[in-house]
Amino acid sequence: MEIITSHINLDFDGFASMVAAQKLHPEAQLVFSGHVNHNVHDFLSIYKDTIDVKPLAQVLLEDVHKIIIVDTKSPDRLDKIAALLDKEDIQICVYDHHPVLADDISGDFVIVENVGAVTTLLVNLIRKQGLGITPLEATLFMLGIYEDTGNLLFPTTTVHDAAAVTYLLEIGANLDIVGEFLDRPLSMMQKQVLSKLLQDAQNISINEVDVLLATAETEEFVPGLSLLTYHLGEIENEALMMVVVKMGERFQLIGRSKIDSVDVGKVMERFGGGGHKKAASASFKDSEQGLDDVVAQLRKVLQKEVKPEYVASQIMSCPVKTVPSNIPIEEAFKILLRHGHTGLPVVDHGKLVGIISRRDMDKALYHGLGHAPVKGFMTKEVVYIKPSTSLGEIQRLMTHSDIGRLPVIEDGKIVGIVTRTNVLETWHGANYSQRRSLTFTEGTHKLDINVKEKMQTELPEGIYDLLLTLSHLGTQHGFSIYIVGGFVRDLLLGVPNLDIDIVVEGEGERFARLVAEHFQGTLSVYDRFKTAKVILQSGLRLDIASARQEYYEYPAALPTVEAGEVKLRQDLYRRDFTVNALAIELSQDNFGRLWDFFNGIKDLKEGIIRVLYNLSFVEDPTRIFRAVRYEQRYGFTIGPQTLHYIKSALDTGVLRDLKLERARDELIRLLKENHVPRVIIRLSELNVLGFFFPSVQLDLEILETLYYLEKLLPTLIEELGEDKVWVWQLYLMVLLHKIGHEEVRENMKRLHLPLELGDKLILAFKIWQEKGVYLSQTEKIPNSHLYQEFYDIPLEVLAFLIVKSRNACLKARVMVFINNLRFIKSEISGRDLIRAGFEPGPQFREVLWQIKLAKLDGHVKTKKEEMALAHKLLRG
Repeated sequence: MEIITSHINLDFDGFASMVAAQKLHPEAQLVFSGHVNHNVHDFLSIYKDTIDVKPLAQVLLEDVHKIIIVDTKSPDRLDKIAALLDKEDIQICVYDHHPVLADDISGDFVIVENVGAVTTLLVNLIRKQGLGITPLEATLFMLGIYEDTGNLLFPTTTVHDAAAVTYLLEIGANLDIVGEFLDRPLSMMQKQVLSKLLQDAQNISINEVDVLLATAETEEFVPGLSLLTYHLGEIENEALMMVVVKMGERFQLIGRSKIDSVDVGKVMERFGGGGHKKAASASFKDSEQGLDDVVAQLRKVLQKEVKPEYVASQIMSCPVKTVPSNIPIEEAFKILLRHGHTGLPVVDHGKLVGIISRRDMDKALYHGLGHAPVKGFMTKEVVYIKPSTSLGEIQRLMTHSDIGRLPVIEDGKIVGIVTRTNVLETWHGANYSQRRSLTFTEGTHKLDINVKEKMQTELPEGIYDLLLTLSHLGTQHGFSIYIVGGFVRDLLLGVPNLDIDIVVEGEGERFARLVAEHFQGTLSVYDRFKTAKVILQSGLRLDIASARQEYYEYPAALPTVEAGEVKLRQDLYRRDFTVNALAIELSQDNFGRLWDFFNGIKDLKEGIIRVLYNLSFVEDPTRIFRAVRYEQRYGFTIGPQTLHYIKSALDTGVLRDLKLERARDELIRLLKENHVPRVIIRLSELNVLGFFFPSVQLDLEILETLYYLEKLLPTLIEELGEDKVWVWQLYLMVLLHKIGHEEVRENMKRLHLPLELGDKLILAFKIWQEKGVYLSQTEKIPNSHLYQEFYDIPLEVLAFLIVKSRNACLKARVMVFINNLRFIKSEISGRDLIRAGFEPGPQFREVLWQIKLAKLDGHVKTKKEEMALAHKLLRG
């Protein structure tokens, strides 16, 4: 077992660096060495279900063979975990930024850098290795850096700390959350201003939203008002705060909002200032007005800008899955796993009588009490909320009571439940851990949006000019044409995509012929699907189709197409997901106009994969695989209703009717994605992986190997050359390598996959079994021996051996062969031997082979030396 730990009385730098270290050591478990400080404790009360960390009491120290220590080198600060340092064969890694002392821990791997926060050191390492950081992780890492550098104000702050903060902001760190959890000492003048703010603070209600309005007046300028506002917020804990301070003749205004519906940036713009939606300020000089005058103006502005805060009924999950109090723990646990919850309300005769969490169930099951009823382990003193409870109050209840789920009660009945996930989704968006953001701002009305400027600035020049030409052709000949689908989706997301799909209201084939003639391209027409393909001389492909409707004669069938008088909206409705049902008009009068009939833009912004109608997956089951692809490619989330449709379709056995050739094509597309391990996990969660490979059990070893391959892939691509064929085949080899040889061949046949791919996998596993230990040894192996082992093995098999072994020696040897040995050739040939007077025959091949092996080992270097060896071998 590998563990990552830090010092006792853990602060944010220690905790953040633990999480950062896990990015570099993904197989290690986070373990607290002792108590954590109150700020970290409050943070965990919200995020504990997101970050897997164990207390020391749950770890068997005798099982630990590697310890990664962060933010300390002192054994005294590790408390009981320090006992591991004396353990035989323990591997010790240390990351720290404190000065070196005589009694420091000495490890096998120690990095100490002069930076303000050790989190900075680790963020730089993560960045160098090209590892991803989610916005939530970025926020935690910034908490660590800001805490140990005093918001970059302490003398120990370095340029590396500032650079790390910049990088974290770029990838989505949330400064509002950082501000919620940090504090630092105040100067005497700051304390005096804070005291005045507290004395004059008043709670007012603006449009049913509670606002804390605090004022103060001082004769001289006092720096750090934003910090004082932060401390004021700590004490008063209001979701919306306005601070007005008159310093001499200058007014300083600061606004802070935790409410999505209130944009304090717009409030401050009214006073000549600005900022972000949740944090803004203004500063102006006015010798005529007094403090009361400015406060009166602020109240008027707030009346216009403040909109009601989120309440429980808007963010709760419903309907609520409940269990009765007499159900056995083991049955309740199955329900909990099936629905992906972390706790369940307990209801008897329509009345809420308790709540049982996963932790409660884990404890009962650990002690062999799975047969016992839930009522013996549930929490009976339930904290609940009303539908009208505000988000701010929900947050306070979760933090102060350390509660992860709050039932919503109305008229004595449970109508919903608010979980930490609901709160996090409200703060961070539908997928708070990682989601690609729109690079585009929506207009006032969905049909008033024009993206012409975005097309002109972001598309390659040749593509934009091509679309202008298509626009001219369409207008000239009376066609209404649109570019649709993935091209539009990715343009809005800022993702390169040159798959150009054109929809024509009318005769798409005729327009395609005009395009082919104009560009002197190659035309192919497919009457059955009312589509055409034009290949331009540059090689670029244009797919052109008549606007059409589809229907399916039976589940999983290919669609039957109807064209005729079909309009754009009808064509878009047949598509798979709302984010793919967007169109850009290419007429000359409305070039760049965006059409969105089904709220696709909203789903793009919120990161939701949503289907257009309920039978979509029954009619075309391949959309299930596409939903997973898009979800994982963009870091989106399959919407709850869409997820329900997927599960319902699967329950009907719709995949049984899917032609296996279509399934194979979807599998290959899935394995060509950039985040294949996440794709595989999602397929397994949906119980779809077994459709492809019934005998594959997705265990920890396979998962770790998949993730190792994903991590190693950039190196392999650099060394072997990018080839999507061997990349997806390599992932498939990892997925199948633990099943029997006959099962491998059977899977290849069933899915119509290349039989030679199965042979490659069988070969790879055979080599690993027979030669794995030999090739992984640390002792030197002659180049000639390596060449003989590898020369006739396909490159993807060699790549699999690297991934399977995870052994540095074997990897180095394979790379030596790939980059060097396989290119070494003899300078002499059979003709040289004939010229030297030797009689040709089968012995030539063996002699030339021996000469090549000798050259590989450096025994011969020149053509002359090769000929001398040939004479020796042929004359015996």
